[in-house]
Amino acid sequence: MKKPPQTSPEDLDFPANWDRLVEDVQPVEELDLPQEPPLDTGPSLISFLAASWAELVVVLVPCAAALGVVRLLGYRTGAPALPWAALLAGAWWLTAATVLLVVRRGTPGMLLAGLTFADEVPRMRMPLLLVLILVLAASAGLLALLGGRRWLPAAVAGTGLTSNDLVDED
Repeated sequence: MKKPPQTSPEDLDFPANWDRLVEDVQPVEELDLPQEPPLDTGPSLISFLAASWAELVVVLVPCAAALGVVRLLGYRTGAPALPWAALLAGAWWLTAATVLLVVRRGTPGMLLAGLTFADEVPRMRMPLLLVLILVLAASAGLLALLGGRRWLPAAVAGTGLTSNDLVDED
């Protein structure tokens, strides 16, 4: 194999003013550049996962609190008390989620994760929406990753999502 000939910097033909700026360059703000469409700034997948985990926490905390109250009252907290506590926690979550959907356009876990629906959720879609959110919470958020940038509850509700992120993503 033949090597290419070696050249030194002195052998190269550079213009005399190679290190000088050309004076007739327009500043960047004067250039007429085409505007690019804005990127999708919707909530991230981690927000969907956080909302599902927050729903799970919002259901489990009253359940654990009810079991603690039963224990403080001197009763056993075995298998007979668990369905009662779970029913109480489920009823509390269902009531709170329904009220918050109407008033704040989000469930307790969604609000904790900084997500709200962009528009009011139609009343006829609320029961299916609440069941879906409970299923997402029961799956520990794994089903929340389905659908990519379009979260399943937003599709069921028929509205978009808004994010109330407090952290800048700069």
